Amino acid sequence: VRLQGSPDLTAEDLLGDIDPTQAFKYGPQDYRAFTPGKLLKANRGIVFFDELNRVPEKLQNALLQVLEEGVATIGPYDVDYPANFIMIATMNPRERAGVEELSDILLDRFDVIKMGYPESPEREKEIIRHYGAKVEGIEVPEEILDSIVSLTRATREEPWRKELEQPAGVRASLSLYEKVQAMALLNKRTKATKEDVRQVAVSAMGSRIKTSPESKFYEEPFVLIDELAGAILKK
Repeated sequence: VRLQGSPDLTAEDLLGDIDPTQAFKYGPQDYRAFTPGKLLKANRGIVFFDELNRVPEKLQNALLQVLEEGVATIGPYDVDYPANFIMIATMNPRERAGVEELSDILLDRFDVIKMGYPESPEREKEIIRHYGAKVEGIEVPEEILDSIVSLTRATREEPWRKELEQPAGVRASLSLYEKVQAMALLNKRTKATKEDVRQVAVSAMGSRIKTSPESKFYEEPFVLIDELAGAILKK
């Protein structure tokens, strides 16, 4: 069962709720009055909770109660809640907007691993080839793929890294790969070029980087991308 963490996720979505119509008919503590939430549907299975640290503290506490005690508080009632499942969760970096602090008590129920960027250009190119959308009839030569990867990886390495609070990730590489194909198609060519990469660099990376307050590009991130693209693509 997949759960998407967001500030508007409710306890009813997560745990379930009591249906007033059925409660009047059978009684509020009868199982027929209860509409199960997603967590209950995952019993004896696996829960994948994406972006756990985007849910409000109230929901974190409800989750903790289920994991620790096997009980959920729904309205005025405590309901036995079978929580025999494996939970895998992801978290956003703490500096991102809309992120809540996870309590030490909740984190104590998890083992934590950190996933970084692809360890090598070759690995990043594998990801692009596998997951990037391909436009029929448009070729992206190896040289252009190298340029795309070099451009995004340069934001994670010095001297450009010191200008950025948030560098470009693999999504930027995928966006560049797909947009250079679109540029070639629009210009009625069968091959992507370095000039295509240059033209779509700001579009693909502009929303995916964040300049450092100390950077001379703080108020002009698009200028940074343009200068970076010029430095990388002339090689």
